[in-house]
Amino acid sequence: MKKTILTMIGICLIMGMQAQTTKRLREYRNPQIDGLMKYAKSMGVDVWEFYSRNYRSMSFHVSEYNDSDPHDNPALLIDSIKSTFLGLADEATDKYLWEKDREGRDSIYYTLTLGKYRSSEMGRQTEFHYPAPEILTYKYIPYKRENVREGQRVSIGSADLHYQFYPDSIDRKIEQVEMDELMEAIGKVFKKEKVKYHTLQVEMDSAYNWRNRDEILEYEGAVKGEACETTIRVYEAQPKDRAQELLEEVRQAVWEFIDQHPNCDYHIDMQEAFNRRWSSPIRVENMYKDIREQFRIRITYVEDLDAYSFFLITSKGGVAIPTSWENLKSWKNGAKVYYRK
Repeated sequence: MKKTILTMIGICLIMGMQAQTTKRLREYRNPQIDGLMKYAKSMGVDVWEFYSRNYRSMSFHVSEYNDSDPHDNPALLIDSIKSTFLGLADEATDKYLWEKDREGRDSIYYTLTLGKYRSSEMGRQTEFHYPAPEILTYKYIPYKRENVREGQRVSIGSADLHYQFYPDSIDRKIEQVEMDELMEAIGKVFKKEKVKYHTLQVEMDSAYNWRNRDEILEYEGAVKGEACETTIRVYEAQPKDRAQELLEEVRQAVWEFIDQHPNCDYHIDMQEAFNRRWSSPIRVENMYKDIREQFRIRITYVEDLDAYSFFLITSKGGVAIPTSWENLKSWKNGAKVYYRK
């Protein structure tokens, strides 16, 4: 009995620490990096922010043009990037600062690592081969432009900034998620907001030509031609402001689900979902089963309504979305059953 109680206490402590890892991913902020990202957003730059179960990354790209002056937005932002790096260099645990003059303009490549893991056992090789919680890289490339016509606007250089944060983690085991359970948890948001939906069942076997654009709007498989069984809840299109509010509620519901399943394999894209005709801002996968399972949210712009539909998708194998999704009840290797025409 005593052993059982101690075991249960140990499990609770582990789960609590894992949940703290997912919470730390969301809440930890480096003030200098956060300030730089906010500055970029204030200038209209699209900042890409991405979360997975063991790291968070932020990045953006900015171009400098021949008609820019030193007081223009790109030049100011590029100067701020360089100043931020040089300001952090003294506290870096490792750094690489490379510059090369190219016809009076510098090519730049900087890498900084910041912080240390609390335990030496936590230090691990990241994809950049730096065992540190924070990794910051910056690349600036000036372009040599010839034969530019008078008044022609061309890019004379581009800057890329990439930041990654790897928090301490105590367990690399991936938790398998019941996709229907996640579907229902997210569906409650739309039910509360009284958004109607219809269900579309899609089946495609490995022999079907997934390149058939007359039938397949979108297909994604681990290997091309991967069979799939897909269930899609298609929620009615909403105006942009309303769709943005719904997405924020959905993200909150997903974070609550992840806090209960801290080792699930998730991917959350915080980039502006409504600057594109479609996006997949949330994805959860079970990768280590005989048949790959996944849940994803897809946001699709419906042109004739000037509004956005939400797809809640669960799938075994790949994911296939047929072109006639608005009116279909089922699609199986091209055979259609309509719920309306």
